[in-house]
Amino acid sequence: MNSSKNKRILITGSSGMLGSNACLLMNNSFSITGTYFSNKPYLNNIKSIKLDIRNNELCKKEISSINPDIIIHCAAITDLDLCETNKKLAYDVNTDGTKNVLESINKNCHFIFISTDNIYNNGKQFNRENAKNNITNIYGDTKQKAEHIIMNSKIKHTILRTNFFGWHLAERETGFLNFVYNNLKNYNQITLFHDVYFTPISIPNLIIGLIEIIKHGITGTYNFGGHERLSKLDFGLLVADIFKLEKKLIIPISIDEKGFIANRPKEMSMDSNKISKYVSVPQR
Repeated sequence: MNSSKNKRILITGSSGMLGSNACLLMNNSFSITGTYFSNKPYLNNIKSIKLDIRNNELCKKEISSINPDIIIHCAAITDLDLCETNKKLAYDVNTDGTKNVLESINKNCHFIFISTDNIYNNGKQFNRENAKNNITNIYGDTKQKAEHIIMNSKIKHTILRTNFFGWHLAERETGFLNFVYNNLKNYNQITLFHDVYFTPISIPNLIIGLIEIIKHGITGTYNFGGHERLSKLDFGLLVADIFKLEKKLIIPISIDEKGFIANRPKEMSMDSNKISKYVSVPQR
């Protein structure tokens, strides 16, 4: 049996927020290679390769040359409005791209798929994995279709439905935490939704869980969020509290007041008790 450092892990989407942090935080424990599409990640001592996952033949060539023991598939189009306006791109990357990566690995590889809480839209709190879904945006549909492809494969797999927050290692991009912190720090007023709920998990806690999943070979489909159900407004107020920033700059509004292209679920909170049998689930 290989030691963990000898385990080869391929992380797709290594220039994204989760992928870049996973490369950085897991590099001491595993042999890491990252893939990127347009923006090369600048991570010291971590190999990265350019890969368009829409290209089936290229996927097979590059991935077979690495021959990973584990793949953490983070690469995706996550902009909900872009998915609506460019459906072909969304399905080509999120659904068919996942299929291409899956078809490129050996039969003993453990495929870990980063999915989303956007597949839950039934109005119920703390959705369990078997909850009835009512997907209303293209992004959620691309992810659910990818899940079905994975579930119907014969590959050892783990599907994680999650919603994470953390610091982006690349200044060119921003996540929700960066958005709130940077605006409040610069005394910019922001509006946050009081009627959109989720159960976010910090990237470090998510990666700790990923390491446990890898070490113990945990498979199946799981929610993996925090235990605490928060509105987007609640989250912003917590950020202001923690960093001693001005709460008066945060204006509560309803998501119904915004004119998004894509429909967005109001209730995405998840019950993560199933995975808590194997890994520690934090408050957030």
